Amino acid sequence: IHIQRVEKPREAREFHTHDYYQIYYIAKGSLTHFVGADAVRLSRGEMFLIPPGVMHRIREDADIVFYSLSFTPQVLEEISRSAGFAADFLRSLGSDPKPRVFIPGDQVLSVETLMEQLLREFEARQVAGSEMVKLYVGLLLSMFSRFCLDADASLPLPGQEDKKRFLLYCVDYIDHNFFRKITLDSIVKRAAVSRSEFCKGFRELTGHSFRDYVTMCRIRDAARRIRD
Repeated sequence: IHIQRVEKPREAREFHTHDYYQIYYIAKGSLTHFVGADAVRLSRGEMFLIPPGVMHRIREDADIVFYSLSFTPQVLEEISRSAGFAADFLRSLGSDPKPRVFIPGDQVLSVETLMEQLLREFEARQVAGSEMVKLYVGLLLSMFSRFCLDADASLPLPGQEDKKRFLLYCVDYIDHNFFRKITLDSIVKRAAVSRSEFCKGFRELTGHSFRDYVTMCRIRDAARRIRD
């Protein structure tokens, strides 16, 4: 098992394969994922899942931030008791990639929190750390398997792509500027939609109102500072 958070863009890669599973989850910015002759654009709240032996490559934007999670087929055997559904799903993929999976808006924060917890356990190397890592991996894979199998979650609704990207931009802006004074009116202007449409779309995307989301970001940052 290996996980890393990538914050600096790397040069475009050539097509390649590997003998392990690989998941990229986009936390900020965008990248283009090439699988064979197909190319798909991924932004925050989206991921791809590549089984072993699949030819693919990526092209990253300058402002990209993503998590890269890799694990061998042997890991599936080790976590199958606690995450049997996910293990069976990944085995059933064979060489069928999932080049783009849309994470439901109300699950984005949960996924990113779990990714951060997994990353901390992986890097800390503490007592029982390997067991904690496997537990987090099993939980994440179970969630991802559900998203892959949910037909409604695989892609945004037709005609909603532009609005979704505007809202994701606003969520990303709040995530990185919550310590500033942010008003609903100022953020609505960034979304380029009406106030009512923003409030409805924001709640559908994040599961929270604008005010609650800002407060939650500030509390989470305060908790991190207390821990540190």
